[in-house]
Amino acid sequence: MNRVKTNRHYWLLFGLLYIGISIFVILFQGLLVHFFNFGVPFLGSLVALFSAMFVSRLFYKREGRFPEKAERKSLIIGSLLVWLAITFVFSVLTVTILFLVVGREAAQDLLPMLSGGFILVVIFFVILAIATPFQLLMIYLGYAKFGPKEMPNKPSKDKPLFEQAGVEANAAEDASPNWTAEPAPDTPSQSAPAAAKQSPQSDWQPPNDGFAVREERAPIFKYAVGALALLAVGGGAIWLASKVVIADEVPKIQRADNSKDKPDAKAPPPKSADDLAWVKALEIDTVEGYRAYIADFPNGRHVEDAQRLINEFDEEAWALAEERDTIAGYEDYLESWPEGLHVTEARERIAKLKAEEEARRKNAEEAARQEAAAWQAAAQVNTIPSYEGYLSKYPAGKNASEAQIRIERLRAEAARQQAAAADEAAWNAAQATGTADAYQQYLTSFPQGAHVPEAIAKLEELRPGPGKTFKDCATCPTMVSLPAGTAELGAPASDPKAKPNEKPARPVTFSNLFAIGVTEVTFAEYGACVAAGGCKSLPGDNGWGQGSRPVINVSWSDAVAYAQWLSNTTGKNYGLPSGAQWEYAARGGKTDALIGGSPKAVCAFANGAAKESQLPWANEACTDLAADRTLPAGSLSKNGFGVADMIGNVGEWVLDCNTLNLRDAPVDGSADARGSCSQRIVRGGSWFSGPDDLRYSARAVQRRGDTNDFTGFRVVRN
Repeated sequence: MNRVKTNRHYWLLFGLLYIGISIFVILFQGLLVHFFNFGVPFLGSLVALFSAMFVSRLFYKREGRFPEKAERKSLIIGSLLVWLAITFVFSVLTVTILFLVVGREAAQDLLPMLSGGFILVVIFFVILAIATPFQLLMIYLGYAKFGPKEMPNKPSKDKPLFEQAGVEANAAEDASPNWTAEPAPDTPSQSAPAAAKQSPQSDWQPPNDGFAVREERAPIFKYAVGALALLAVGGGAIWLASKVVIADEVPKIQRADNSKDKPDAKAPPPKSADDLAWVKALEIDTVEGYRAYIADFPNGRHVEDAQRLINEFDEEAWALAEERDTIAGYEDYLESWPEGLHVTEARERIAKLKAEEEARRKNAEEAARQEAAAWQAAAQVNTIPSYEGYLSKYPAGKNASEAQIRIERLRAEAARQQAAAADEAAWNAAQATGTADAYQQYLTSFPQGAHVPEAIAKLEELRPGPGKTFKDCATCPTMVSLPAGTAELGAPASDPKAKPNEKPARPVTFSNLFAIGVTEVTFAEYGACVAAGGCKSLPGDNGWGQGSRPVINVSWSDAVAYAQWLSNTTGKNYGLPSGAQWEYAARGGKTDALIGGSPKAVCAFANGAAKESQLPWANEACTDLAADRTLPAGSLSKNGFGVADMIGNVGEWVLDCNTLNLRDAPVDGSADARGSCSQRIVRGGSWFSGPDDLRYSARAVQRRGDTNDFTGFRVVRN
């Protein structure tokens, strides 16, 4: 049964009514005593009765029905508990006010028992023990006896309850109402007469169109005013009655009694057996009782009344069957009333319901067949759209949950395949780039990818570390990381071939790791800069070829522009090496004047002028592989740091300015910015140089704008 308000709501209403009526009763009794010197006995005891009656009325007003037995029991018990709570609070307040108004000593004089809290508690509970049963009786009478027993208007068979109650149907404004009466349960919960008195639409609820249903508030104020007016009128009537003057002697009318004169007078005749049987049937008030009366007195005085009452029971049973509107309901009616007023109609209803049930069964079988066919077709295709199509037609079908599971499974598989494809594409891109950043990007994007172990291994190989090589982009130079350390750089005083600008030798410390190109920058690498717009134009190659040969015919400014393009492209810090960085990388940890330690050993590491060049300064100990040109970068052996072509092939631009000597040169590995910076230092000699110019400490000077076929450059990355 639907409820608008909970029992606690009505308990609260009972308490508020009890307090309000109690206040009025106290004032009313006080006025009566003050002005008229009399009071109305037991008026205060009726407060609980009036409060319960009002709550019962409010329950009907809000719920649209009267409390059932279980609800009434809950209301009675809860109201009694509310009364006990109010009584306790009122007692505490009374004692408190008494103490505050007259003082503690005066209060103890008036109520000696107040000096002992235990005595007061005992007296309070004794009073409750005496008053509680009486109050419970008043509350019970207010809910069960004096409360309303039936609907104000008896429902008819032609109109629904809500029309009879004054609710407008508005059929013209709303042609299709959105409510239907819920069928009653098959098993009746009340006797036939009682059930028939209830409205067949007692479970009707107003339609909910998506907005909150506004609750109707009980007119408590109206009821309170009515109760006050009723008590005022009653009190006035009592007052007027108390003021009526009753004569001391009222003449009495004596009726003549001739019974003494008529000793043979007969007593009134006893009731007949017919009347006694009728009274008994009325007391029983059942169909069986009235039928028994008719059977015993087929020609009795009350046969018509008995048949009328039987017909009323018949109508009530039929109304219950119509309310249920089920085959079982009509069959129950036929079983109870085989010769009832509505037997023919009940059989017609049963036939109609069976026909409808059979039609529904056939429709359900056809729908199940169509659903099975749709499911089979979707399962054969086995795609997400096929299952979604099935669900669009049968959202609550037999295979709806399985279709949803398969959709999720296919989506997961598609996502897995898509992720695998993206993983493979990212791995191929990282391999094509071949840089540490590319492999790191793959690991960041696919931490659970299929190629994670390979990417970690590649990253470990390319990660900067002493002796490790790497590339920051596909067209970038291959770099090798050099270890930090301290080296004696410059020409020692004992070197007879050293020039003044190579001296004095001094220790230089490299605290931070840096990397240098394994070879000079090649034509191919420089061409990528030209194609990207970072370098102005591709220089000539003297007909020697480009590709992997070191780029020539580039100025110091061209070399700086290339290093800046690398920095912009990779986001790393590229530049030309300082003179100290170049010599530190070229020596590879050696302290000799010549690479390899002797003129003959130079041949394995450097492409310089050999005897085939027929130059007067040629190295006669070597056989020249390219007497008049450069070799492809990296053609000869690498030094101890893994760097190639530091000596010979092409001279290499560095950052240092031209200075007379190294006496005040930096010792931290940075470039020497002293002297004339319009001239820059070139290190390492070239294919055109003899052994004297192929020494580690040899320094050549060129103007920063000069270009020739024996000068190139390599880059460093800090």
